[in-house]
Amino acid sequence: MRFFYVLFLHLYHTGIFVASVGSRKARQWMQGRRMLFKEMEHAVQEDLHKGIDTPPLWLHCASLGEFEQSRSVLERIREEYPQKRILLTFFSPAGYRHCKDTSLADHVFYLPIPTPANVRRFLDLWNPGLVAFVRSEYWYTFMRALSDREVPMVVLSSIFRSRQYFFRFTGRWFRRQLHRISCFFVQEEASAELLNNHGIHQHVVCGDTRFDRVCSLSQNPEPIASISEFAGDSKVLVAGSTWPADEVLLKHLILDSSLQMKIIIAPHEIHESRIQQVEKLAPGKTVRYSQLQTDPPLDAGILILDTIGLLSRVYQYGHIAYVGGGFGHGIHNILEAATWGLPVFFGPNHKKFAEAKDLIVREGAQVVSGGNELHSHVSAILRDNRLHQRKAKICKDYVAEKSGVTDAVMKHLKIWL
Repeated sequence: MRFFYVLFLHLYHTGIFVASVGSRKARQWMQGRRMLFKEMEHAVQEDLHKGIDTPPLWLHCASLGEFEQSRSVLERIREEYPQKRILLTFFSPAGYRHCKDTSLADHVFYLPIPTPANVRRFLDLWNPGLVAFVRSEYWYTFMRALSDREVPMVVLSSIFRSRQYFFRFTGRWFRRQLHRISCFFVQEEASAELLNNHGIHQHVVCGDTRFDRVCSLSQNPEPIASISEFAGDSKVLVAGSTWPADEVLLKHLILDSSLQMKIIIAPHEIHESRIQQVEKLAPGKTVRYSQLQTDPPLDAGILILDTIGLLSRVYQYGHIAYVGGGFGHGIHNILEAATWGLPVFFGPNHKKFAEAKDLIVREGAQVVSGGNELHSHVSAILRDNRLHQRKAKICKDYVAEKSGVTDAVMKHLKIWL
């Protein structure tokens, strides 16, 4: 099985190379790794010149979402262990580009293609003392090599489902690799029970660190002056991480001027063709975030975020939230909206997300399957302030109730720090 896994890695790399001809994202993925080891070697040499040669903590995230999920833990490590050397890697271009200058890490790089040769070269170069993967990022060539070198590995905010490939008959080899992990910090009891049932007992139920991250956002708000000016005294619907299928529903709201609200749309992808696609929802009535301070239309009622990294702060100007992805692979982060007290709407594909199910039961969130349904519920909240206040309190209380996860993680993580 290991042979086929390594073969898959080589084929995957070849596929990305072919795709890079026509895909901007694939091209960035390839370009970011072109001189990767030379850049890493230079960084290590610079550290040595400064007299820094202690084994770093290596944190690996798939993309920006995983970085935000682990951020509260990373901040605490920086605060409590200021001398700790931190290496941060990303698999995706979006995560790397947004976080490459973060002060929470000493070095930020792409993850090299995890072939056995690259893994040896990477580990020989960095010699990490502790490795933390986030949520569901498992690279078995790294896990095996780290285990052979007796380097402790933890997984932050991990979550498991019985349908995952680990727990299928054909996933026996992959499941065996999980025994190499020193500790899983799992989100819920169901995940712990599932691991126990398969003989994997090195875990602690701590919860989801995203709650601490989003809670800190609302407790320490960072204003965005241009968006505050756009929102004014209007009620605002913030549509976060939307896809074309989500925007079909939003059009029902856009076409009804009697709602008297403004809309902020943050497409999940922000390349030019997607921004233009969103602009076509209301020709002449939209403004891009990049235009706000230069040439904003006077009658623009729809703001399009054509940048990444702002959405979690933009929700503070909202009255209601719609979170995209529910008509595709799954909804995006609803907690960033809930922490600001925004009643949340999303599409039907939400069942993998405990927070969505919890907030539906508590009536702080609601599933919508079509534009008319979304319009009906949004209209009701806009008309009834008491209804809005009740739902807003449910959402804020839920986030506050689930916070405090970072304390639990740090209590156990100190064993290796």
